[in-house]
Amino acid sequence: MGHVQVSRLIPARQGDVFRYVTDLSNISEWLDPSMDADFPSGLPILRPATEFELAFTRFGRTVTGRFRVDEYKPRDLFSYRQMSGFFKTWVHTQLLSAHDEKTTLLTDVVEFKMPYGLLGALADDLFVSRDIERMLKHRLQKVEERFLGPA
Repeated sequence: MGHVQVSRLIPARQGDVFRYVTDLSNISEWLDPSMDADFPSGLPILRPATEFELAFTRFGRTVTGRFRVDEYKPRDLFSYRQMSGFFKTWVHTQLLSAHDEKTTLLTDVVEFKMPYGLLGALADDLFVSRDIERMLKHRLQKVEERFLGPA
């Protein structure tokens, strides 16, 4: 099983960061430039057990997945898992903790398993984990930039 974890200090209060990263209408701001995302069934209201569809387009190919919110603890934690889609398993957890009064440590943890047996494991070893890490780092950079404001 693959595991990717990245963290970044965000210059904002924990509650403000949580509201921003769980407002899925902001998703296009965080995505890697090579990707696009859409909610075919409409923007979900996040709470435990919410299920939603998310369609990702990358390299001209669209993959739609079905996801379910496992945990939603305002200010502290948001976690969802893939019910169907590209990966055999996919769980994305966002952890937030106050670093100080005006700074939040935001951590993304992704646990995943590739389909296709040995071929999927080889793809993971060669590039999938690094690609996920790169996209998550990009996401956290964009979240930080959102709170830094104009230079």
